[in-house]
Amino acid sequence: MYPDAFTVERLAIELDNSLRGLTVRQIFSSSPKQIYFVFNSGKGLEVQFFKGLGLLNPSSPQNFPLKNRLNQFEPIFKSQITCVNPHVNSRSFEIEFSCSYRLVFKLFGKFSNLVLFNEEKKPISIFRQNLHSDLTKPYSQFNSEIQEYYPDVQEPDFLQCHPWFNAGAIQFLKKLNYFKADHNKRKELLQTFKKHCLTGKVYVLKDGKGHYQLGLFEEHSVVDHAINLLDLIESFNKLKISSESFFDQKQYKINEIQKSLKKENKLLELHENQLKNLKSKRSYKEIADLIMANLHSIHKGSSHAELVDFYRGSKIRLKLKTDRSAQQNAAIYYEKSKNEQKERYFKEKVIQESKTRIQALREQLEKFESAENIRSLRKLIKEEQPSSKYDSAKTLPYHEYEIDSYKIYVGKHAKGNDFLLREISNKNDWWFHSRETSGSHVIVKHKGQSALPRNVLEKASNMAAYYSKARTNSVVPVIYTQRKFVRKPKGGAAGAVLVQNEKVVMADPAQFQAILK
Repeated sequence: MYPDAFTVERLAIELDNSLRGLTVRQIFSSSPKQIYFVFNSGKGLEVQFFKGLGLLNPSSPQNFPLKNRLNQFEPIFKSQITCVNPHVNSRSFEIEFSCSYRLVFKLFGKFSNLVLFNEEKKPISIFRQNLHSDLTKPYSQFNSEIQEYYPDVQEPDFLQCHPWFNAGAIQFLKKLNYFKADHNKRKELLQTFKKHCLTGKVYVLKDGKGHYQLGLFEEHSVVDHAINLLDLIESFNKLKISSESFFDQKQYKINEIQKSLKKENKLLELHENQLKNLKSKRSYKEIADLIMANLHSIHKGSSHAELVDFYRGSKIRLKLKTDRSAQQNAAIYYEKSKNEQKERYFKEKVIQESKTRIQALREQLEKFESAENIRSLRKLIKEEQPSSKYDSAKTLPYHEYEIDSYKIYVGKHAKGNDFLLREISNKNDWWFHSRETSGSHVIVKHKGQSALPRNVLEKASNMAAYYSKARTNSVVPVIYTQRKFVRKPKGGAAGAVLVQNEKVVMADPAQFQAILK
């Protein structure tokens, strides 16, 4: 929250003026990230740890939560605040109590914490328990009470010798011509600098990336300013929390899209390589043509034939079926070439669809990267959601197909798979799934026949193979059985099932195009 030691010192001085002499009635927390101080005279102090940052806000106890109160720092209950002391050149301060205990407010960025020291200055308790090392740090590590300035140090080494200065403080010294002044003048200018820190204006600043800071120097665009720091704290806290929440949500969506884009690019590369291999290897049609061109030299019963390859000007050795004639062997290769053409067509279509998805993801990424506030971000997120509750194609957790009058349902995700088992299927329906590979459940609705027609079984198997992580393989084993032999184990994860009486069929995901037809 506080970028430099001078702002924290200013805060401590103003809190001293506000809290000195008050008595602690109660200190409690309602969550691991918030702690509340209740004083007499109707005054209170709230400390919220947002992403680890300690955000202080003087507030009325009437605004504090009434439920789930857990007492904190009980040794200082009913003690009077004797003073609030800033720590020399440190982003921390302490409240000193009449019982000689000290509560240190450690405001070290995301490692902020509250540490209670006893009268012997030994740490006895902390608020943020995950920072347990704070219980081992000596009091002197927070308040060394040593103030060392090196007036003669030049600008390049100034920050190394005075690490409690920030960029804004350095710029202010430059405006005073501090680094061009002699030794005595520098001492005088340091007093001017300190007076500005303790009595000058306090600013809420916004940097070029949209992040808010509270400080004493005009480093960035000024959003608000005041004479007293405590007058700005509440508005600053709201701006800080809302802006950081916006950046977190925005970055989450960007990371999500980038992850999808990376995955899609890998799939595209895989499909393009597979298509390249398909085009570079000798096609079945070429082999069939070579057989037909050399019928005179191929005898029935031959297991192999060595032919002149007129396509490439070399010789080729072909494997033949011994119980078939040359023409019949050529026919076999011509039949295989049909699937080969379909596979190539399917790969080209998959590649084009992948490129379309990549382009859409890039456009989506650009939109989220350009979002400037939480309103525009929420609008983009809303646009991703289904435009209407009646838009079943987008809202249903499954795909729906029809093959030869058979209704087929495919789960879109793990919860969609569970939905199919629970809501869509009955015991006589047929269930398909890729073997030993994660994928979608495929349900074929029963129509009264004791067995599925062969073509429906093949197409449903190809569909299960396509909707699995093995979709890039040329052959995928798929299991199938009736729905009554599929059950969900008690306490099982979404999509997890136990299967009995299953059969295995070898499926070709490349034939999914035929399913759509």
